[in-house]
Amino acid sequence: MNLNTINMDDILNRYGRRTGDNIRLLEERKEEIEARISEVMEIDGKIRSISLDAAKKRLDDPAGAPSREDIRKETEKLIAEKRKLLTDNGYPEDYLDIIYTCKECQDTGYVDGAMCSCLKKMVVEELYKSSNLMGILSVENFDNFSYDFYSKEIPEGEKKSPYDNIQDIRKKAEDFVENFDSRPAGLLFTGGYGLGKTYLSNCIAKALLDKGYGVMYVTAIELFDICSDYMRNRTDASVSKMYKLLYDSELLIIDDLGTETINSFVQGQFFEVINQRLLRKRPTVISTNLSITNLSDRFAERSVSRIISNYVWCRFYGDNIRYTKISSKN
Repeated sequence: MNLNTINMDDILNRYGRRTGDNIRLLEERKEEIEARISEVMEIDGKIRSISLDAAKKRLDDPAGAPSREDIRKETEKLIAEKRKLLTDNGYPEDYLDIIYTCKECQDTGYVDGAMCSCLKKMVVEELYKSSNLMGILSVENFDNFSYDFYSKEIPEGEKKSPYDNIQDIRKKAEDFVENFDSRPAGLLFTGGYGLGKTYLSNCIAKALLDKGYGVMYVTAIELFDICSDYMRNRTDASVSKMYKLLYDSELLIIDDLGTETINSFVQGQFFEVINQRLLRKRPTVISTNLSITNLSDRFAERSVSRIISNYVWCRFYGDNIRYTKISSKN
């Protein structure tokens, strides 16, 4: 889990605010009970005095001081009386207990030194926000992925149908997610418009975000805009952070490669991102409408060769399923 992509201080500060809110709520409850059932608060006073009285006796008369077991029994008896008073008056028996939003970690965020499930949930939510994919992933994910719009007819020149081909590609995508801890180099999705490349990229993003990995999604144009902004204004903290994430995010998704304006700057930055991520063992998913041949014509050989040599290539083909979906609704 790469916590550099999110503000952990802000998340942990929420626990402090949560604790403060719960303390205030408990004080309000005590005031309410004191006004309605004064006997309960009297019992609370007795419980507090038991330990104080015992401590004094241990100083004044150690031999005559009550044992820990006697103190425990007396305290439990008083607690039982208090709980009965509360339930007899229509309140839950734990109405005056310390309030924790998460009882597992007692609002610390950690259990036995490991992240509590409540903290993991907050982290995953922040990872979603930092990925730029908050809304779309509720729709575009493996659970909603459908083969229904892919033809079962084998096109001329192909060995399998688009239907069978997309099943193979999905399997590669799921393997990529399943084996992500071993740091696979990446996936290269090629093929025409409307064949599901971006959708499947989003499925991968959703699955990894749910596991707590940091995912950064950018279009090719956004990728090079970030690089350009950084070169012009390296002192800007937000610009520097975005640029750093291109190299450090646990998964980088580059969508629509080939739509950017190509020049020497773009060539150089593309190589740096691809090469550095390979060196740092940071996986990347690239989708493009370009064929391998067109990709080689557009980008420098050193960049393309690194992708072809290290990434798993997935070639999408068939009819534009966006049109098929529209036709099926009419």
